[in-house]
Amino acid sequence: MIYSSLSQMYLTPEEVEQSPSRADGVSAEEEDNLRRFGCDHVQRAVVLLELPQVVAVTAQILLHRFYSRRSLRRYDVQTLAPAALWLAAKLEEVVEIDRPDHLRLRDVLVVCHRLAQRAAGAEAPALLDPNGAAYADFKAAVVRDERQLLRALGFAIAVEQPHRFVLNYGALVLEASPRVQQEAWNLANDALRTTLCLLCRPEVIACGILFVAARRMRIPLPENPPWWQPLGATTEQVHAVASALHALHAKPPARYVALAGAHPPAGAPTGLEQRES
Repeated sequence: MIYSSLSQMYLTPEEVEQSPSRADGVSAEEEDNLRRFGCDHVQRAVVLLELPQVVAVTAQILLHRFYSRRSLRRYDVQTLAPAALWLAAKLEEVVEIDRPDHLRLRDVLVVCHRLAQRAAGAEAPALLDPNGAAYADFKAAVVRDERQLLRALGFAIAVEQPHRFVLNYGALVLEASPRVQQEAWNLANDALRTTLCLLCRPEVIACGILFVAARRMRIPLPENPPWWQPLGATTEQVHAVASALHALHAKPPARYVALAGAHPPAGAPTGLEQRES
């Protein structure tokens, strides 16, 4: 399946469940945990790097798409996450080659390495030395994963984000209630840690998010006929998005767990041997 810049292609629930990681012996719980860890990793890095949220959204969608085509056992999330972040920064035009004062790959590597050390329990994470061997290995692994990400997606990496629909539909349906709009925005960010972006069009996800936000804020909306139908969503789809968000919020925090038999690349915080390219 190829993602097109003109029309995104989506997977069925069965296709999401039968992922390359599952075929590689990774359980559904392990895959879900590591996907969420990768998304958390990206989100925290974006905050620390003071990048716009649009970069975090694009990077997390790219991460989910990649792992719908490649196994977590072969591609460690601690290098794939910064690779997706770096590619997203380029796509969202945060990186400018002629502006060295803007974001650099070195910034991404240092921040992501530090976050990984914290996630591993280091009380005082060591700063990654840009002149050291560990930095060179980590950089090579991230650059390699960026190339693999592009290849896996067939270089078709257009991303349409649900956040735009949340804002537009929210103003239309909820009459721009600031409290509900903020709740919906937060839920849109939460939804990135699920596989909804692989299953549903962004406008459908937005309808489900607004449904949950209105329910949480106890704001009644017309459901006979349902307000979401003219916006292109079915009742079944809206309820599916709501169920996915409810399930997400019931889960424990994600954490990095090395998969048995996996070989994280040299330079990653685990410090294990380099995988074959």
